[in-house]
Amino acid sequence: AAQYFESQTFETIKHKFTIHQEPSNNGMLYYQFYQGVMNDTIGFYYGIQTNVLKLGDSPPWAGRGLIFSRWKTRDIENYHLAEDGWGQSAGYEGDFIGVRNSYDWGVGSYETEIKKDSSDNIGDWYSLKIRKLPNEPQKYIGSLRFETSSASSGIKSGGYVWSELFNNSSDGILPDWHVSVDDITVGENEKPNRIYTWYSEIFNNFSNIYTTNNSDIHFLMGPNVKNITPSQTFYWENN
Repeated sequence: AAQYFESQTFETIKHKFTIHQEPSNNGMLYYQFYQGVMNDTIGFYYGIQTNVLKLGDSPPWAGRGLIFSRWKTRDIENYHLAEDGWGQSAGYEGDFIGVRNSYDWGVGSYETEIKKDSSDNIGDWYSLKIRKLPNEPQKYIGSLRFETSSASSGIKSGGYVWSELFNNSSDGILPDWHVSVDDITVGENEKPNRIYTWYSEIFNNFSNIYTTNNSDIHFLMGPNVKNITPSQTFYWENN
């Protein structure tokens, strides 16, 4: 689903989301909240995973957590780690770095926040935090630096939210899962003015995306899920 805002760039974005059911088996799932562009040309994304890679460990999987990655660099000077977090620098998706951290999410509602915290003579530092709703404190996941551009600064409008199965379950069956984004705000509490949804051809027959109120975005996936809601454009009630 693509998220568009009246503001063309912004320095903070929050997603409130709900895990409605546990994944049905041990398939590795990624629920990505905003794949977008920072400071004019630098791509990034972030979200929750059922099993986060931790290179150097054996086995190299750390269980549930969050990732926050950016492209166009392998330089680890461009990330800050949380005390309990770790980083990655690799080239298998193009040159990228990322911060990772464990977080035992489950059924319930949460809020993530990407926010510009500071700037230096190289670029702007953005942090990722998460909290369980309604009132748990934020957990710091880590920070990334994005080089300054004279063309534009901040996060560009038009980023994507999507779900992915990045490694099959041991039984080869697509996991059942139901997750939703319930609210999105940028800047000073600005909501999207347009959302556009579509389906991957690979999972077209095993997923369904819908809204209950023109404000939330529900993702259903699983071996018996039927695609009954077509790709669509909808507007948020608040605009």
